[in-house]
Amino acid sequence: MSTREWQLAEQFFENSIPSALHDEFLTHLSEFRGRKGRFGSAFRQKRSSSSDRFWNYAQQYAPLLAELAVRLLSTPANSVPAERSFSSFNSYAPLN
Repeated sequence: MSTREWQLAEQFFENSIPSALHDEFLTHLSEFRGRKGRFGSAFRQKRSSSSDRFWNYAQQYAPLLAELAVRLLSTPANSVPAERSFSSFNSYAPLN
């Protein structure tokens, strides 16, 4: 992740997570990215090949991070662009 991408992610987290929980969330995220602490070798041995199972298991160790991950994984990647396209096509469609 580039420095700029990380800055954008931090801005998103600051706006999305209550300030009282911000430090805890960043600690969990750092441990996850570094595969340390809660996400160390013992945790990785219990992980699943399914992302849903992995984050359901991780819920007990890093609830804020798991909640965000599940929400992101549950969002259709193409829903907004598709809706935008359909709207613009409707603007130019000939009326019968």
